[in-house]
Amino acid sequence: RGKGCGDKPEGAPPAAGQAPQMMGRDQLEYRLSTLQVDLRLAAEQAPLWQAFANRVLALEGDLARERNRTTPVHASALSAPGGGIKPIAAAVDKVRNRLTALEDIEAASKALYQALNAEQKTMADVRMGEFLTPLLRG
Repeated sequence: RGKGCGDKPEGAPPAAGQAPQMMGRDQLEYRLSTLQVDLRLAAEQAPLWQAFANRVLALEGDLARERNRTTPVHASALSAPGGGIKPIAAAVDKVRNRLTALEDIEAASKALYQALNAEQKTMADVRMGEFLTPLLRG
């Protein structure tokens, strides 16, 4: 069987019941830029869009760094004094940072959404979920 035969194309929606796949940075940037063009933003909406897009891309960057930085916890590190709580503290920091990034996206998306007209809101409702859902599941 040839490479890719029968495989779903990149960016295809997941099958029913499956979680959406994480997309790469290039694909995310493409989706953001096409939505920005399709929304036909007015000059006063552009800074709100840029703030939203920057925060989405920042979260994607954070998640990519986390995926690439898998540091295993060695048994010797856990048995050292205070070593058992270090992984817990690291996990709390990671979740705290993710929460801050999500709150930033929420604030930026609310500001943008309030500035959109009805037609733009309809388009945003449909299209933003395509890239936000897998990103938010991280």
